[in-house]
Amino acid sequence: MLLASQSQAGGVSEQIDQALRNHLQPLLHHEIRQHGWQQPRLHLDNTLPSSTQKLPVCTQDLQVNNLSPRPALLSRQRYRIECAAPAWSVNVTSQADISVRLLVARHTLERDQSLSADDVLARRQSVSKNRQGFYGRVADIEGLSAKRRIRTGQVLSPRLLGAPLLVRRGQMVTIVATHDGIEAATQGEALSNGSAGDLIRVRNQSSEKIIETQVTGEGVVTSTFR
Repeated sequence: MLLASQSQAGGVSEQIDQALRNHLQPLLHHEIRQHGWQQPRLHLDNTLPSSTQKLPVCTQDLQVNNLSPRPALLSRQRYRIECAAPAWSVNVTSQADISVRLLVARHTLERDQSLSADDVLARRQSVSKNRQGFYGRVADIEGLSAKRRIRTGQVLSPRLLGAPLLVRRGQMVTIVATHDGIEAATQGEALSNGSAGDLIRVRNQSSEKIIETQVTGEGVVTSTFR
């Protein structure tokens, strides 16, 4: 009798787990489409009342009703699980977690270093432990640059990576200046790093004057005659 009871309890708990997984699939697919999660795996931590051990296995699909005021995929939720035949219902609490394949630094990345596929590794980690965001595809980080020093194994996030540097400090750049429709170009030395749209100071090679310019392309800045 004890073995039969344990088997029955296991059957009901497995039915509840599968019903909750089916219930969460639309939310999971929405997050996958929105965030581009790679190879997501759903994990559930279900808390069942002790009375579940006495419930008979349901012969029909379980009905799941969310009792939480704010349904969310990664928040602890309360559900009412109902079986039509034989008739029974039970309230359960469940905490979902999603693990995905995300990118981490293969080795130490220095500040302003441009990234390539050789700089990253894919590892499986929990989404809930990476609330500041992450990258799942190599194509999303190629060409980006490190905003600060990144240690080996650190998860790469938008907080750590930025637009690629188009101009580096000490680099000779082309200064394009326009005035009344007339365009002229000269050479200068960049005094700081810059990405597209950044304002940086440049020393004009001809006049030795330091001017403020805007980065517009790789090794190219613009200035306006005054």
